[in-house]
Amino acid sequence: MCENTVVPMDGTAPFELIDYDSTGIQATRGTWAPDGTKAAFFSGDALCVVPVSPETGHTSGPFKKINEAKLRWMSNPGWSPDGKKLTYYGPGLDIWTIDADGSDLAQITKTDIREHGPAWSPDGKTIAYGIGNRSIGLYSVEEGSHREFADIGDRCFPDWSPDGKWLHCGLPKLYNLNDKSSFEITPPERIGSFFSWSSEKTKMLFFRSSYFYNSGLKIASSAGGPSFEPVHLLTNWGAGIWSDNSKLMAVQGEDEKGDISIRIVPLSGGESYLINLDNLVDGKPFPFKISSGLKKLLFKVDRDDGKEDLYVVAVSAEDARTTGPAVKIFNGWQRQGGAFNIISSLSADGEKVALIHEGDIWIAFTNGNDPIRVTNTPEKEGYIRWLPDGNTLLIATSSGWDLLENPGQQGKIINLLDEGKKIECRWSNIDVSPDNSQFAVLSDEHIKIIPLYETKSSHILNLSELKLSQCSNLKWSPNGENLAFRCTKKTDDPIAFPEGKNQIYNISVHGGQPVRIAPDDNDPKEELSWSPDGKWISYSPQKSVKVRPESTLWEADFEEVKEKLLQME
Repeated sequence: MCENTVVPMDGTAPFELIDYDSTGIQATRGTWAPDGTKAAFFSGDALCVVPVSPETGHTSGPFKKINEAKLRWMSNPGWSPDGKKLTYYGPGLDIWTIDADGSDLAQITKTDIREHGPAWSPDGKTIAYGIGNRSIGLYSVEEGSHREFADIGDRCFPDWSPDGKWLHCGLPKLYNLNDKSSFEITPPERIGSFFSWSSEKTKMLFFRSSYFYNSGLKIASSAGGPSFEPVHLLTNWGAGIWSDNSKLMAVQGEDEKGDISIRIVPLSGGESYLINLDNLVDGKPFPFKISSGLKKLLFKVDRDDGKEDLYVVAVSAEDARTTGPAVKIFNGWQRQGGAFNIISSLSADGEKVALIHEGDIWIAFTNGNDPIRVTNTPEKEGYIRWLPDGNTLLIATSSGWDLLENPGQQGKIINLLDEGKKIECRWSNIDVSPDNSQFAVLSDEHIKIIPLYETKSSHILNLSELKLSQCSNLKWSPNGENLAFRCTKKTDDPIAFPEGKNQIYNISVHGGQPVRIAPDDNDPKEELSWSPDGKWISYSPQKSVKVRPESTLWEADFEEVKEKLLQME
């Protein structure tokens, strides 16, 4: 099972575990119970369990919401070996457990650092989990105690060996639970990467797909019409950033070695090129953000203590080079997870960086002035973004969405309200108009446009009446007259609108029929971004491209692997 899709091994057609058309439920992150008689999945903010036939894979009864708390589903729900309990990453950025019938909810971790990827040991006595972006934690189910097992300097989603003596963390390393020794696994490229353990518990399986998964870059007219791909098979992580004249884009991608880099893409044609960050500072730069207008670039450098130092450097996108020295603007950034574009934001003028450090908001200055702390509360912020005016932040807390005016001076909090209630939605489902006078929110298959200082919606677009569902990625146009978003179109015409595929739409804030963008592209889409002149919308297509004739699955005897690794040590 992948997300919500069940693939029968007898060659029959795949099917949805939870059928959206009949239930109205959008299921994600589905996982089987060990005996195959149940499955767990997330739906919105709820954790659900459904009985399943182990013979057919189809549900054999109605699903049940076993927890309706505000969940964070960055990892799949994990089943205990006996199928009686589940682990998940939940409220407070912590690890929780719950019985499969919804009883006995328990919070396992209670720290200021985000924990994630909980996984039960084969004997059910230990839960391994990642701690922030640095180490592995182990929780004893019997004793209720924690210990930090290994500092790996990266984010970890642990995977146990069948004998319970080793941990694999999505990295090319195995960690021995007995003596904490580690072994790096670097199979030849033709072998692929570690995939799973064999059912007989003695072999490691490696998989090399015939497909290349590509999160690329495409652009289409905001007035409708087909898309174009400026660079074929470009790797792109996140939304593209436009130059002021709408002729260049910067994307966070990879270089020929697979290292993260910032690539400049000329939209009139020609080769793309990387911004060179060599020899700027001690350590390896990890670039993750470039300012509007492509004038300043943010990068971080890992430290030995698991923290990160944050730098900014002036760049010339046209020349693909830096135009000055790197300036350290934050010392010892303690990130607590989340994508960089969610927990940090560079103001439009490139002068200030808002970031979340140890659960609070800080402002760093690109001229090198000392950073300032903006919030100091037990409530943890999980999202942050500068608005175009450069003086207001859109922030998300556990209680909903707020605006913070003049952060660091005489800051003023403005609650975002609808009918007197605070707005709660995903970070990609809310946006503020360019003039800061109103905000738009996607909620319950509606788009609501709400004046900032009022509590009632001024305009509501009913997306279900337009046969649009599962909508997200709301983006206001630069002139404030339109909204772009992505949805699934439910229709009887499967050729024009293939089921389950995300489509992009553009609609006037004054109402009317939405215009479909890039109707030639049926791949799922992410990360919408308007060009400054409002003529174009870029997006990231999520697709797999066949690059070799066939996939290969390799196996290696685990004892032989360990013996060879020991010899190499």
